[in-house]
Amino acid sequence: MGVFQFNQESLHYRYYIYCLFCQDSGGAGYVKFGRSRRIDLRISQLRVGCPIPIKMVGLLELRDEDRQKRTEKALHQYFKGRKVRGEWFAFDFKDPDDKRAFNEGCKKVFVEHLGKRDEQYWSTINMKALDAENSERRRWFLSLPENEKRRVAQRSRERAAVTCR
Repeated sequence: MGVFQFNQESLHYRYYIYCLFCQDSGGAGYVKFGRSRRIDLRISQLRVGCPIPIKMVGLLELRDEDRQKRTEKALHQYFKGRKVRGEWFAFDFKDPDDKRAFNEGCKKVFVEHLGKRDEQYWSTINMKALDAENSERRRWFLSLPENEKRRVAQRSRERAAVTCR
């Protein structure tokens, strides 16, 4: 089993809120709250555009787009005092007070908007496992005959266009 498993049926009703944790070798820490229907593609896009290494990704899976949008907006609103730019927020996860502020803020938003009272809110993605899975996919793709590569690439573009609407 890979880092995450998707099938075509599940893509039609899964909505994710993600939380990227980034930190540059002992420097400042940043968190990005966002939402996506195709979390695998979104993480890949963000890794290319983020100059700071992504250390971990937290995920919350929902089955309702409206709740997804409202919850993401509520996270942005709750943490607005820590906003650096866009959807990026500053946290120092070496500081116990910052860790507590992050956890308590997320808990408050999730209880208020989702009625979620569990201790574990975020599922996590292991970035090393994600890298290994992406390398395996790439090796598989490169081993295909040229006509099959074109067919797979076209199918991937079509799938991406559907999920971006």
